[in-house]
Amino acid sequence: MSVAIPYFQDMLPGQTGVATSIYANSFSLGSLLGYVSFGVLAPAIGHRNLSLVCAVLGALSLTVLMLSPRRELTPAA
Repeated sequence: MSVAIPYFQDMLPGQTGVATSIYANSFSLGSLLGYVSFGVLAPAIGHRNLSLVCAVLGALSLTVLMLSPRRELTPAA
């Protein structure tokens, strides 16, 4: 978790507390939604198929991250 925090802090220069709070809250919400989704989908599609769905979603997330444009950071005044 601590590796991604500086990445998000760089996105909001001068607002490191806001960036950390947004990241931590979205991480908690994502975990909650992931656990609920797993509980609903595992009986419906099976554990092996659910692992495939997770792998596809992970690859999709990595693709979006790699294709997103990099912004040049300006130093905070």
